[in-house]
Amino acid sequence: MRVPEGWRRVALADLGSGDRPAIKAGPFGSSLKKEYYVESGYKIYGQEQVLAGDPHIGDYYIDRSRFESLCSCEVIPGDLLITLVGSVGRVLLVPDDAEPGIINPRLVRLSVNRATVNAAYVRYWLTGDVANGLMQRLAQGGTMGVINATLLGGLRIPLPPLPEQRAIAEVLGTWDEAIALAERRLEAARQRKRGLLQVLLTGRRRFPEFAGQPWREVRLGEMGACIRGVSYKPEDLRAADMPGSVRLLRATNITDAGIDTRDVYRIASERCSPAQRLQSGDIAVCMSSGSPQIVGKAALFTTQDGLDYTVGAFCAIYRTHDGRMAPYVNHLIQSDDYRRGIARLNAGTNIQNLKPSDIHGITFPMPQSASERTAVELVLAACDEEIDLLARKVAALEEQKKGLMQRLLTGQVRVAT
Repeated sequence: MRVPEGWRRVALADLGSGDRPAIKAGPFGSSLKKEYYVESGYKIYGQEQVLAGDPHIGDYYIDRSRFESLCSCEVIPGDLLITLVGSVGRVLLVPDDAEPGIINPRLVRLSVNRATVNAAYVRYWLTGDVANGLMQRLAQGGTMGVINATLLGGLRIPLPPLPEQRAIAEVLGTWDEAIALAERRLEAARQRKRGLLQVLLTGRRRFPEFAGQPWREVRLGEMGACIRGVSYKPEDLRAADMPGSVRLLRATNITDAGIDTRDVYRIASERCSPAQRLQSGDIAVCMSSGSPQIVGKAALFTTQDGLDYTVGAFCAIYRTHDGRMAPYVNHLIQSDDYRRGIARLNAGTNIQNLKPSDIHGITFPMPQSASERTAVELVLAACDEEIDLLARKVAALEEQKKGLMQRLLTGQVRVAT
């Protein structure tokens, strides 16, 4: 694509100044062996900070003498750190309050000549669809994508004059601020719901009209049953949705925000029994994982897109005997009591494998009055509606910013300077 008059295309490797090259890969692993780590000193920046978008996390350090031997890999404010392995192309702009340190071998440092280049503008370009697509195509090594510093340095960025770079970065920064505000409101709504879950589902706070009515401990196994997910072979997979295929959800599709259907497998329908087909109101549960943070994760299935869904062998479907109980049980699995029950089951093991009987045995205090359960459901449903509205607002802002980035970073829309 041609660039507007006054713009030019420049390789990332040519964005630096004479005394500080633009592209610098991290040192060889032998230079950063664990025996060189100290409790404090010069920070080692790696994928952890970039993927989290937070330079302040992490606690790996080296002493001054080792830092001086690796000072060509130094990180300073205004540098861009880019991941080279796995989630390739993720970017962090180092802020002014970042600790002094170096990059590790899984990152490349991009340093720009501030007399001609705005680092924030470059970050926006690197996080856009065009750059992301280019980096994914350059990535080598199959599923564990890898891109090296030389390939990265060859990418060519459309570069307007410096005042226009700054103006574009300021416009997009305003959108970032709006998104961050919406995300804070969304998190506040989630926190409010978590607080209500804790008091309403335990009886610590009750509606006056139900005061004195009995509660009792109820097992999940009394209210429903777990159905194990589908085992399949590579030859059972299908490339796309087609007649005779069923969408298969894995642990990665089960999120705190609900079921995510954007990245699913498809399998031959004959591999899936009628009982293993997800129904509205079912709860998908991760039953096996090497991570204690993932095992036991659960979410309500409400997708209505006309397609058939099931879950994989490392997951299960929890289905209530009475469909009217599904909304209440969905709130129970978001509660602290559920998480504590899962934690007790996982205690003392490295690889967690839950059985249906484990899920069935988790207990909760519950009002015996259907009217009281309905009252609780209505309050929590209102919370869910607020959360859904705010989540859709965040998604809309992100989509609008994405479209604006595409137009600004190609010169289709110009910003006055």
